[in-house]
This record gives sequence, C-alpha cells and structure tokens, in this order.
Amino acid sequence: LHLSIRRQRQMCKETAAYAIWTGIGAVGAFVVGAVFLGEPLTPLRIAGVALVASGLVVLKLAASH
Repeated sequence: LHLSIRRQRQMCKETAAYAIWTGIGAVGAFVVGAVFLGEPLTPLRIAGVALVASGLVVLKLAASH
C-alpha cells in the first residue's frame, strides 16, 4: 500500500510537469507568433494567454506542495 501511494504522488508530479511544459510551449508559440510573425494582439488573445500563464503558476504552486 505504501508503494502504491508513493507511486501515485510521483505520477501527480509528472502529470503536473507535463501540463506546465505544454502550457509554456503554448505561451511561447503565441509570443513567437506575435513578435516574429506579426500575428495580431487582440484583447481576447491577450486575455487567453494571461489565463494560461496564471494557470501555469497555480499548477506550479500546487505541484510543489
């Protein structure tokens, strides 16, 4: 039972890490598109990226506990 709980905690950390890196990639793609490709920066797109970025912060804080 102890090993099972330990493995589940490790899997939660791995899942959070995957979500964090995926989100960083999405935000990075947005920035590259806006800066280098001239994609428009509409208020709705900026709000969406801000929500993703704030979600990444929450995931990182939750994963560290």
